Amino acid sequence: MFRITFAVGDAGAGEKSYKKDRFLDLGAKSEEGAKEWKRALEHAVRSLRELVAHQRKLKTDAEIFPTPTHVPRMLKADEDTVSLFNLDADNVKAEQAWWLVRVEGGLRIMQECPLGPNVAANLYAQHAATTNGLIFSALVGAALSFSSMYSFANNMLLSFMTALAAIAVCCAAVTPTQAPEIPSFRVSQVVHGSPTEVFRLIMNPKRFQRWDSGTATMRVIQQLDDHADIVYVTQRPTHLWPLWQKARDLVLMRYWRREEDGSYFVMYQSIEHPECRVRHNYVRANLLGGGFVIAPQRVPSGSIRTLVTYALRYDSGGWSRIYHQLGMDVDLVMPMLRSVVGIRDEMSTTDFITPNVSMAPAGEGEDTEVSQEDSAVTHRTSVDSMGVVMGVQKLQTSLPEKMWAEPDASLFSVRGHNYLNDRKKIPSAPAMFHTVGVDLLSFESAAERYHISSRPDSIGRTSSKFTFVVNMIIPGPDNTCMVFYFQPVRDNVFEDGSPFSELLNDFFDGDDQFRNSRFKLIPTVVEGSFIIKQSVGSKPTLLGNKLKCPYHRGENYFEVDIDISSNSVANTVVGMVQGVTKSLVVDMAFLLEAQSDEELPEIILGAVRMQHISLDNPRRMPKLSP
Repeated sequence: MFRITFAVGDAGAGEKSYKKDRFLDLGAKSEEGAKEWKRALEHAVRSLRELVAHQRKLKTDAEIFPTPTHVPRMLKADEDTVSLFNLDADNVKAEQAWWLVRVEGGLRIMQECPLGPNVAANLYAQHAATTNGLIFSALVGAALSFSSMYSFANNMLLSFMTALAAIAVCCAAVTPTQAPEIPSFRVSQVVHGSPTEVFRLIMNPKRFQRWDSGTATMRVIQQLDDHADIVYVTQRPTHLWPLWQKARDLVLMRYWRREEDGSYFVMYQSIEHPECRVRHNYVRANLLGGGFVIAPQRVPSGSIRTLVTYALRYDSGGWSRIYHQLGMDVDLVMPMLRSVVGIRDEMSTTDFITPNVSMAPAGEGEDTEVSQEDSAVTHRTSVDSMGVVMGVQKLQTSLPEKMWAEPDASLFSVRGHNYLNDRKKIPSAPAMFHTVGVDLLSFESAAERYHISSRPDSIGRTSSKFTFVVNMIIPGPDNTCMVFYFQPVRDNVFEDGSPFSELLNDFFDGDDQFRNSRFKLIPTVVEGSFIIKQSVGSKPTLLGNKLKCPYHRGENYFEVDIDISSNSVANTVVGMVQGVTKSLVVDMAFLLEAQSDEELPEIILGAVRMQHISLDNPRRMPKLSP
C-alpha cells in the first residue's frame, strides 16, 4: 500500500488562492509497480494541466461573446447523403476527438486527439519547435566542432569525425526521451461505385498495385474462416528527409463483415505467424489497429457513390521511431493514407471510354490501316474494376446478360513455366476464348440434353466463327442444361504454334481418354455462404475423371457435355446450390491441363461468371422430329 499526495490549487473570481492536499491510496505488489502507477498518474496530471493552461490562454487572448442564435441556422449545411460519419447529434462529440492535421493533394488527414484539438495544436507547435531546435543546434555544434578541431589538429578526417560526434550529441540531448502515444489517423474519399464493388477491389490481392502505391506485395497466408484470413504485406521504402527508410513488412489478420445497411468493414490487426519471419533488409512494422469503412449513400441521388474511410494506427518500428518522437507521424503513414485516392481513381476509370490507339511510322499507308484493324480485334477489350472483361461482342442467348459475364483470366492461378520442377502457379495470361453467350435450356426428353450443337438452330451450327461449347446438364425433372459458348480471341489460335495451340489441336484430335485427362475446371465462389464455399471449393478438377463427359466435334464447333447427375457427390452439391443461386456469384474457368514442359505455361481457355442467376424460366426447346 502506498499513498500519493496532490496539491490542488483553487481560486475563484476575486478570492484568495490557496492549496488543498488531496490523498490517493493505491495498492501494488512491489515498489516497481508503485512507481509505474506514479509515473502514469503524473503523466495524466501534466496533460490536464496543459489543457487547462491552454484554455485559460485562449480566454485571455480574446474576448468571447455568446454566438447569436441565427448564426448556427445560417451555417447549418445540408444533411449529408452518406450513412456513416455524418456529423449528427449522436456522434458530434466523437468527431471533436479528431482534428485536421494536414491537407495534401485534396486529401484531408485527420488525427485523433483525445484531449481536444486545442491541446493537439499546442503539442504540434511544440514538436515543430523541437525539430527546428534540433536541426539548428546540430548544425551549429557541427560547425563549431569542425572549426575547433581543424584549428587545433589540422586534420580534415578528424575534424569531420568530431563534427559527426557533435551532431550525435545534439540529437541525443534535444530529442525527447519519452514520446507521446502513437496517434491514429483517418482519411475519407467519395468514390463513384457501389460498396460491393469497392469491397471487391480492396479484397482482391491481385489488384492492389493499381491503387495502393505504398504496398509492394501482398499474399494470403491462411484462411481462418468465411470472414477472416491472415495476409503478409511488404511495403516499399519510404523517403523521409533526409534519408530513405528501409522497406517494412507486416503480418496482418484481416476481418471483414457486411452490415444490414449495405456498409462493409475491413479491419486489420498485426499478429505473429510462424510462416512469416522477419526477412533480410526488412523491418517488421506493427499495425496497432485500423481498416476500411465502406459506406453507401443514405438517399440515392444520381450516380451511385460510396464513402471510403481509412483509419489506422501504425508503428513503423526501427529508427523511424525518431520521427515519431519529433511528432512527424503523419509523414510515416502518408503512403498508406494516399491509397484511398488510388481507390477513387481506379473506380472512376470505368466511367470513361478507353480509345484504341495504334502507332505506326509515318508513310506506311496501307500497312497502317491493316495494323489498326488487327489492333481493333486484339485490343478492343478491357477489364473493369470488378475484374470483368468488357467490350466483347456477344450473341443473342436466352439467359439475360445481367446474370453472366466474363471474369479476367488473371484471377485464376495456373501452372507456370517451371511448374514440373518448382510446383509454382502463376496468374493466367488473357483467356484464348471469349465468353459470347449463355443459354438456359429445357428439353422434353433426357436424351435431347446431349449434343445440343447438332440441332439445326444451335449456335454451333449457325455462327460464322468457331464455337467451343460447354453443356452442363443439371439434375432434375425439367431436363435443364446450362450452355456456355466460347469463341476464339484470334482467328489463328489453332495454328500460331504456341504451346496452347498445340495442346488444343491434340485435344480436338485425341480420343476421349486423352480428353478426360486434360479438360479441367477451376471453380471459385465469389459471393456465397461459408457452407457453399466449402462445398464447392476452388481446387482444379479434371472433369472427365469425375463425371460422365461425352465429347462431340462438328464442322465449326466442339462440344463438351458435363453430366452432373453421373456423380453422387456432384449431384448433392449442385442440389444444395440450386436453391440459393440468386444469392451466389460463381466464377468458372475451363482449361487444358499441361503435363509436360513443352505444354507449359497453362492458359485459361475460357471463363464465365454466373451472378445471381434464376433457374426458374429456362427456354423450352421443341422436340426434334424423328
